[in-house]
Amino acid sequence: MSGPRVTVGIPTYDRADGLERALASVLAQTHAELRVVIADNASTDATAEVCARAAAADARVRVVRRPENVGLTANFNGLLSTAETEFVMVLADDDWLDPGYLERCLARLDADPGLVLVSGRAEYHGAAGDARGPGVDVDCAQAEPAERVAWWFGHVRDNASIYGVMRSAALRACLPMPNTLAGDWLLLGRLLMHGRLATEPAVAVHRTIGGTSADYERTVRSMGLTRREAALPHLAIASLIRRDVGPAGHPAYAPLGDAARRRLARRSAAAMLRARPLDLAADLARPLRALPGAAAAEERAREAVRRRRGERPYVP
Repeated sequence: MSGPRVTVGIPTYDRADGLERALASVLAQTHAELRVVIADNASTDATAEVCARAAAADARVRVVRRPENVGLTANFNGLLSTAETEFVMVLADDDWLDPGYLERCLARLDADPGLVLVSGRAEYHGAAGDARGPGVDVDCAQAEPAERVAWWFGHVRDNASIYGVMRSAALRACLPMPNTLAGDWLLLGRLLMHGRLATEPAVAVHRTIGGTSADYERTVRSMGLTRREAALPHLAIASLIRRDVGPAGHPAYAPLGDAARRRLARRSAAAMLRARPLDLAADLARPLRALPGAAAAEERAREAVRRRRGERPYVP
């Protein structure tokens, strides 16, 4: 195949300082035959100047500047839906990649046609670049699509997999990502109908704690979602999973048939809630959080559950 095989999309808004680091990490990839598309969501800072300098200095860089801010999700969807290469990935404007990230992920995809997405492991950092710890790696290797989907919703946490390399044809069949809480979870659930997901441990995507997706309330504000989604986010996500997987949901699940879709929708929503009992309890007890000692009691309960399950603390 002539020309680049992979497009790296960077959606950005008012993050000129972080964007330079993200872009430099892409242009320094050992797999150099790539295309970079920066989608500037009508930034008001120096982002436009950063983009113009990058495009002038490297012919692999293309800039799309929105005339007005279309929102986080629409910017993401517009970026990925127009990728013309065989593979595509998205990188947040305050994150960065190890130099061999694309090379290692593409090698896994080339070696195994059944994989639809390969990501590196996630490493988290503070705003100053200090290391905070690893994320939660996910390998979704079940042979049956419905089994992959149910397993996914029961195990997804920080979803660094969304920053992996994907097969463009499969991704296009799963877009658009919905403008809802956990829209990226729903998108990858659909993608798992097309193939398996793997984490390549030899390379990392370095993620900055404190971005738009750092907490549910911030996500609600940035995406213009409802008060109910802010107050009871995990129940809202369960409802969204049932709707997206069920018979009236996304066409990605159509091969299952209506009856199987209903069963999978219930199973997937229940798996998500069952995996997060303390998160659900915290949502329901949110009015009590202002009481003295409530936050410390919640953290003690979370630590006790982590010890019982043999889990390490969830960094983000």
